[in-house]
Amino acid sequence: MTFDDNNMSTFLEQLAENIEKDPIQKENIENLKNLPLSKDESIYLFNFSQNKLIFHKGFQKFLGYDDNDISIDFIESLYHPDDAELTNHIIKASILYSLAYPEDSCNNTLSISFRLRKKDGNYIKIFSQSYVYTSDKNSRITSVLIRFTEISFIDNSKIVKWDFKASNLNEDSFKQLIHKTSRKKLQIDKLRSLFKLDL
Repeated sequence: MTFDDNNMSTFLEQLAENIEKDPIQKENIENLKNLPLSKDESIYLFNFSQNKLIFHKGFQKFLGYDDNDISIDFIESLYHPDDAELTNHIIKASILYSLAYPEDSCNNTLSISFRLRKKDGNYIKIFSQSYVYTSDKNSRITSVLIRFTEISFIDNSKIVKWDFKASNLNEDSFKQLIHKTSRKKLQIDKLRSLFKLDL
């Protein structure tokens, strides 16, 4: 299993093999269907144990894409090419950290701002917020809820900004890891060692 900046699909497939299967309860999806969104927002729910996007809402109004087109790979293909590598590194490291410390992960949040392509071809700046939605009996995350909100009116920079909130996180070490891995590929064995992860 490699910490490959170009292949989120492989990372998620291998992750799913190591997470206990956890089907999402119907009532959890019903709650999301009633969640109000502005025209500048969308949400999606990704289940790691099933390795699939199991709910999404708002992409038609927000980005112009048909709901039938939406998948995790499709969403990733919308990242601006200059933002994709760093964004993927941040997401992967946050997931691995949350799995390494499951007892503290239920309140972990990840916020990232990066550029995303709309159906008309234009890029907009979005603020992505990820929350742990469900976890297994060992408190390991099994699904996350992600909300995209357009922020182009307050930030049209070409810079990826991020913030990962987690209990007992050594923020300096985590930031060094992100920036180090954005320059070169890193084996997950190094992350396992750093986070004492048993995958």
